[in-house]
Amino acid sequence: MHTEFLKELEQYLQDHLHREYQVIEAPLYSYPSYEEMDNFLKKNKQPVFSETLFRFIEEKKLTDAEVYKKAGIDRRHFSKIRNPEYKPRKKTALLLALALELTADETDALLSSAGYSLSGSSRRDLIVQFFMKQGIYDLNEIEEALAIHMEEGLRF
Repeated sequence: MHTEFLKELEQYLQDHLHREYQVIEAPLYSYPSYEEMDNFLKKNKQPVFSETLFRFIEEKKLTDAEVYKKAGIDRRHFSKIRNPEYKPRKKTALLLALALELTADETDALLSSAGYSLSGSSRRDLIVQFFMKQGIYDLNEIEEALAIHMEEGLRF
């Protein structure tokens, strides 16, 4: 090959490789603005656990005391639930769902507001789901079924 041709090739490679390098370094996306993020949060924010729980209590026309006694939760613990920052354990949320005799969809909404769900891969969750679908909310019966299947109970 001619020396002149090789020099041209070298120059071509330098020019284009350099440009490609610059393109690679250029951001491929832009960050959302504060306003876009704020709008997204406002549009998609779901109610927190305490809001969801107390809405169900009101809809079912029950008193707080009826619910926490049926769930086997003491008054002091229940008063902590009023705090919007409170995040219950999954057991606590399930006990309250059973005390309220929530449907499967309502239970999903309550659990979701705490960051949980009933899992099809958990024997304990499936046992609880089975009882709910049968309309059986007796905690003693559910605890007995969990024990028979060697699953951890819901009570503290």
